[in-house]
Amino acid sequence: DVADALEALHGDDSEEIAPQLAWHFERAGNIDRAIQQLQRAAASSVLLTGHEEAIRHLRRALDLLASQPESPDRERTELQLQLGLMPSLYSTRGWSSGETGTCAERALELADRLQDEELLLPALLHGSLFYTARADYRRGLELGSGMLELAHSRKDAVNEAFAHLMVGLASYFAGDLASGREHMRRVLELYDPDQLPEARHLYGGVDPAVVARTHLCWILAFQGYPESSRRVIDEAEELAERLDHPMSRGFVSMMALTSSLVQGDLDQAERHADILRTIATRHANPVYGAKAEIGRAYAALLRGRPATADPGIHHHIAVLDRAM
Repeated sequence: DVADALEALHGDDSEEIAPQLAWHFERAGNIDRAIQQLQRAAASSVLLTGHEEAIRHLRRALDLLASQPESPDRERTELQLQLGLMPSLYSTRGWSSGETGTCAERALELADRLQDEELLLPALLHGSLFYTARADYRRGLELGSGMLELAHSRKDAVNEAFAHLMVGLASYFAGDLASGREHMRRVLELYDPDQLPEARHLYGGVDPAVVARTHLCWILAFQGYPESSRRVIDEAEELAERLDHPMSRGFVSMMALTSSLVQGDLDQAERHADILRTIATRHANPVYGAKAEIGRAYAALLRGRPATADPGIHHHIAVLDRAM
């Protein structure tokens, strides 16, 4: 049929026309092949930071899947689609939004039912991250610890690194700075970003080594080590620049913007706000954009500039409120 002919014609480049192939397969009644092409299209969109496009592809795939008879295979495919949605939801809706939570909870439900360890590990990661972002640190720690135990039993160093990141986040947000610091150290021991570049898409398109260093910066500051804190955030910024990864670069500036405001370094705060604004515009990231505009407004107030009426500021606050 048309889809098979197009796929054969494009060969190895057929990924570029995956959305069109999905449409043709759907019209021909081949729902399984249509879903596969939508997954390919979404994965390609994420690599180009086209997160809204990825969400559209994956939600269309979920709609098609719902028309199929119930079976373990259908549940497994749904779980893969839900897990595929999470990074794009982080980047566009935020870590603690209602949409992100619905997706995370459904993934946990399916993973628990299927008991497929390969799929259970990322479901635990996303669940832990969502609940920690919602300030349910007990649940976040529970899921992260479950992931850590499973990854360790499988001798899976990569997922063990991610699990340490989840446990570290929940621990230090709950006030256990020593435990948080130790878990971030373990992330950096276990994970090499040069060896596993695809792994950064698990955390909303942000590299785990960048995340670990950025949060370690805050832990060291809270523990009374300002010089070490500044050194670590510089390392995170240098790593994100070297990886040439915009989402990671934006994450560093999002966190460094806040720390610069706290420390009264307004030049640095405005520099990071400008970086965030650029990345947000180029890659359609509303969370980064909102953080940039609020940070710039706050820096202006600290400089003693008269506050100007900005009707958009309430929108930016609402975006961050939903996301965080």
